[in-house]
Amino acid sequence: KCSISSMQVNTYKVPFVHTIINNYFDEAELPSVFSEINYLNKHSQDTQDNGDPKSNNMTAVHLDRHYKEDRHVSSILRYNRKIFDIDLSDNVFSNYIKMCNFDVMQLNCYNGDGSYATHPDHAVMSAVTLLYEEPKQFTGGELCFSDYGYTPKMENNTTILFPSFEQHEVKPIKGKGRYSLNHFFFVHIR
Repeated sequence: KCSISSMQVNTYKVPFVHTIINNYFDEAELPSVFSEINYLNKHSQDTQDNGDPKSNNMTAVHLDRHYKEDRHVSSILRYNRKIFDIDLSDNVFSNYIKMCNFDVMQLNCYNGDGSYATHPDHAVMSAVTLLYEEPKQFTGGELCFSDYGYTPKMENNTTILFPSFEQHEVKPIKGKGRYSLNHFFFVHIR
């Protein structure tokens, strides 16, 4: 069972509707999340090699592909299901989460100079969780919503939930150890 009691959930209407969740993973979950990130980082591949022109010095692992039929062995995939149990009623777009009938997750790893250029996501909703081990070993790497010049305050273990059509980017990073778990939600017509 995943805990949502230690989370701080705040929805903002400006500059666009989005929700920021602090302490997304609880203290009992974080060690296994970082252990899995360390394991997955060894399996990550340069996204430019896979045809992603927006990424620069970033590697990634698609968790759903990596674990295939063994999703249950992933702590990250298990713990992340809590997004469906959080009260997000202040965010009008969160209704899409309830309608979601397909979702995928990707781990992005920035272990050197890197960035991710401005882009929308090709989903209905996106949730990005910023993670790094303490002490922080990088500078930069802020998530920025370029149409608004908005950079939300995101500390370690913070998730932002937003409509996928919003243009966003990861500013250049110097150093290593910036990770993001990117959860994409879809509504497929059957």
